[in-house]
Amino acid sequence: MKEIMIKLNPKFQKDIFQIITSKYKGSIKASKFLNIPAVSIRGYKNLYFNSVPRKLINKIIQLRIINNKELQKNILSVYNKEELITKNLNLGREKRKQNLKQLKKEIPKIHEIIGGDKISILKWFLKYKELLNSGFRKIKFKIEKDFIRINYSNFNRTSYKKFEVTIPREILLDEDFSYFFDL
Repeated sequence: MKEIMIKLNPKFQKDIFQIITSKYKGSIKASKFLNIPAVSIRGYKNLYFNSVPRKLINKIIQLRIINNKELQKNILSVYNKEELITKNLNLGREKRKQNLKQLKKEIPKIHEIIGGDKISILKWFLKYKELLNSGFRKIKFKIEKDFIRINYSNFNRTSYKKFEVTIPREILLDEDFSYFFDL
């Protein structure tokens, strides 16, 4: 079911819900007449919510707190709640996608981290950590003499689980490396 939302002139919205709380002697009693939680009445009155459901406006008109003429003068916009949510979620997804593309571009290429007889894992990691920090995972790391110690937590179905990983700061391109990769 489509929920139509109405954005009202803020002063008008505040006045409506002030009248309602005064008429029914508080938000708790008013909530029984409007069939919404008392906290929502306070939210509308204090402008924590910047739009009001059409069903609630109809109920307020039915209770003769405002009339259609007053309402029409004070409507700033009308929109479908689900469509707006979908639009905003899509905008967020697109922004995250663009941010990830930019972060990936900044990761050094393999030829940029190989110098002489070493692969600089540290140089790669300092750029790659931004990708690790995107989303729900947050990392902390400590650079030691020969290693990078990484601590992070990751969501695991029902809770966050903590992990620790240690990686070398650099890898020597020597005979052991060649043997390991069968080169």
